Amino acid sequence: AHWLLGRDHATMLDPAGLGLGEAESRALFAAIGELFASEGFAIAWGAPGRWYVGHDDLDGFATASLDRVIGRNVDRWLGQTRSPMERLVRRLQSEAQLVLHAHPVNEAREARGDPVVNSFWLSGCGRAQPVDAAAEPSVDGTLREPLLAADWAAWAEAWQRLDAEAIARAEPGDATLTLCGERSAARFEARPQGMLRRLQRRWNAPEAHAVLEGL
Repeated sequence: AHWLLGRDHATMLDPAGLGLGEAESRALFAAIGELFASEGFAIAWGAPGRWYVGHDDLDGFATASLDRVIGRNVDRWLGQTRSPMERLVRRLQSEAQLVLHAHPVNEAREARGDPVVNSFWLSGCGRAQPVDAAAEPSVDGTLREPLLAADWAAWAEAWQRLDAEAIARAEPGDATLTLCGERSAARFEARPQGMLRRLQRRWNAPEAHAVLEGL
């Protein structure tokens, strides 16, 4: 990841904007991997923008997803419990920044005017779970880009398309919609309704702005 360093805090930029190549990523992974291996982590290269680490103490370790952190002050999402694993991750981030600062890959990127890789972000911790291919969800990512760019006009247009297409095609009893906010989430289900219930919902449906304000 690239942390944009300000006067009093660091802001996470979207890692997708790094345009990191495989050779660059593998070279950086080899340098950073030594830090994790020395602390008993299992490590694996996954993709140019995604590496994997494993440790028993990561089971249940709370982390924030990238989409929650991008464009934000990273300190607010690093956790405040100061558990042994949290302290270890914070130390590894500091040590990684030192290793990455003078790495040849970053020196070449800086010379080209490309953003450097100056840190990492840990997310998605937990035990591996069996996957049911038949239950794989359909993911529509059209809201993500305008949200992260704070382009609210494009975000509203994406919502209109989603409502007119994917949501409109959802069969009652076969779809749920979960809206996630900074503090909580709200889940909605499409269920078969009789005429009376549809009329009641027409007049008693919650206002969209009230739902969003509660998240």
